[in-house]
Amino acid sequence: MDKHMINTEEELKNGDTVSYVSHNSVPLSELRQVIDELSDETKSSFTGFFVHFSTRDHGLPYDTVAARLEYNSELHKYGLYSKYLDNIHVSSGRYITPDEEFEGKNVAVIRDFAIGDSPAFECEAGESITLFGKSYQFIGTFNETDVGFTTIDVPFGSLPDDMPVVSVYFLEGKVITTQAFSEINDTMRRVFGDNVNIPVMQTADTSETKFYTTIVIISVVLSVIAAITLMILFRYIVFTRRKTISVLRLSGCTRSKAALMLITEAVGVSGVIYVFCALLYHLLILPKLTYFFPKIAEVYSLTTYIYIFAVFIVVLLITMAVMVFVTLDDQPVDMFRRAGVG
Repeated sequence: MDKHMINTEEELKNGDTVSYVSHNSVPLSELRQVIDELSDETKSSFTGFFVHFSTRDHGLPYDTVAARLEYNSELHKYGLYSKYLDNIHVSSGRYITPDEEFEGKNVAVIRDFAIGDSPAFECEAGESITLFGKSYQFIGTFNETDVGFTTIDVPFGSLPDDMPVVSVYFLEGKVITTQAFSEINDTMRRVFGDNVNIPVMQTADTSETKFYTTIVIISVVLSVIAAITLMILFRYIVFTRRKTISVLRLSGCTRSKAALMLITEAVGVSGVIYVFCALLYHLLILPKLTYFFPKIAEVYSLTTYIYIFAVFIVVLLITMAVMVFVTLDDQPVDMFRRAGVG
């Protein structure tokens, strides 16, 4: 495989895709062997592979074909990368369907423009075209505005076993775990032998990931406890304001409107308290915790705070609604009498 495909150390620090690159081409059959030997847990733990194949040995007038492979844990097969599917466009015809990809159908989407000395394909949708020594059905075309320099896409399962593999990358997305990386590393070295050059990369330790996940779960549980505690506090406030509430109800305020007023007040005050406490924690406490837990700042992202806030508000709404409707008497006169004087 070409040396220029190897990522530099600086690129790895910036989080770019990591590649497995061999100095000598290996056949696709060996990559398929690697994929077959990986456990389902490992294949599900990272996004997938971005693979380049050389087409020169198969009589095509351009250098490489690429495959973007994402693992489907239900079918236990690699298929088309979902983000690529979401962004791919064709000028005419259609693109490869997931079913065609999983079944390895002989269908092809090709370019309708020339690249250097490589001419454009000249055929119409539905016609047969010979690729890699076998017949494919031509189903759609790319132009330059669709995909840049992508020249041909075919299902991964339809490619011949002797297709030379130029390079293999990890697709970006999920952070690969240490355990999964170790299994991929060992499997590729066992199958590819000395051909493979594996750059060092940062991985997420499974136990460490579980630890930080536990911290977030504890935060969610604490938010639930805080919501229930605030509900108890507001219950006391409702009891002290029974006389005022009963006067409002005698003046025409319905039980539902009174309940909505109390719940809105509780949620509004609690929301302000949550935002204040979250800012205090994030700005003053979290920076000090990074000394003991280096990655904790990454765990408490804006999404995490919003998630915890959502759980907090939902629990508060439910508990407040139950408490208020139970506390408010159907008859405001009875509530006024129990309120006493003052």
